[in-house]
Amino acid sequence: MIYQTNKVDTKLEMETKEMPNIIHLVLGLPSPYTMAGINVVVHHLAQNMLDSGYPVSVWSLNDHLSPEFVPEYPLQIFIRHKNRLRVPSNMIQAIKELPKNTVVHIHAIYTMEVKKIARLLRKYNIPYIVTPHGALAFKSLKKKPLLKIPYLMLFERSIIKGAKAVHALGEMEWKELSRWNPNVHIVPNAIEIVDLDDPALIPESTTQLRFCFLGRLTIYIKGLDILLDGFKRYRAAGGTGILRIIGGGHDEEKFQSMVQESGVADYVELMGPRFGEEKNALISECQVFALTSRSEGMPMSVLEGCSLAKSILVSPQTNMGGLIRQHNAGIALPQNTAELIQEALHTFEEKFEDGTLSEFGQNARKMITDSLNWPNVVKRIAEEIYLA
Repeated sequence: MIYQTNKVDTKLEMETKEMPNIIHLVLGLPSPYTMAGINVVVHHLAQNMLDSGYPVSVWSLNDHLSPEFVPEYPLQIFIRHKNRLRVPSNMIQAIKELPKNTVVHIHAIYTMEVKKIARLLRKYNIPYIVTPHGALAFKSLKKKPLLKIPYLMLFERSIIKGAKAVHALGEMEWKELSRWNPNVHIVPNAIEIVDLDDPALIPESTTQLRFCFLGRLTIYIKGLDILLDGFKRYRAAGGTGILRIIGGGHDEEKFQSMVQESGVADYVELMGPRFGEEKNALISECQVFALTSRSEGMPMSVLEGCSLAKSILVSPQTNMGGLIRQHNAGIALPQNTAELIQEALHTFEEKFEDGTLSEFGQNARKMITDSLNWPNVVKRIAEEIYLA
């Protein structure tokens, strides 16, 4: 099924005649209203490419035809087979009919469907780009290694090796991917620039320090156990801050139990999943945004915190440490341990008390407005990857 609007680009004709027709391929539906970060990224990439005058559409492999969110860009939904080893027949036909000036940008891995789609693209001489979004990082492979590592060696490597180019989000991912394909480009993720003059985003003056986590509640990957342990140590050492957790996921009940058993449940706010303006308002009430993941591509949630001018705490595995240090936007942990998290939280509290904490947040915001916004990043992807 194809969802197509009649939006006409009224901008002056851009120099895009050599720009190939870009098709983003994603599992599930692209949307700004989901906890699935890859699907949010694909939505913003496609929307900003459309706004910039680039020829773009999205192909979705999904279990049903009805999207909850209908975008402005063309969206074609292909129903997945119950047998995940098979590619939908209408997708096979669509690949055969693609014009020669098409590039398919793959945003999905660890599925046999994508393995076969990549093979079809090679068969019909359609170049493709791969963005693993951090899923091939070493720490990610340690989760279910008996499944993922053999799959990588047998199947995923051929997808990476056969790609026209590979898009990495940070240096750690670049090191992994360069083993399989020499044409790897680092271009970071981006975020929309939030209007901080919105009355809903102007927090009331407070003497209460809050640390915020936003994301899916997957304890191992997101390092929630390490964050909670570090926060527990911080409180035991006299810290007075509160930890706010925004998000849901399959570990939600397990994490709630961990909080109840931690001894600091009175100082942890479990907000559940929130989206849009409500989510931004909850983040705005905090001073520090923390993400201590064991594995990431380049987390959208941290960029959201930066756009909202929050001081940032990140682990090395977020691929954000270099940027946070470069822009003096917070604290980038040298190692992801509870002890170092405790020290960082105390440092934030000291700066909060002496009135200098907001300097981190102002620098984080400037990083977004100067470079890590979608118009800039889309331009880089077009020039450094699609047209290279």
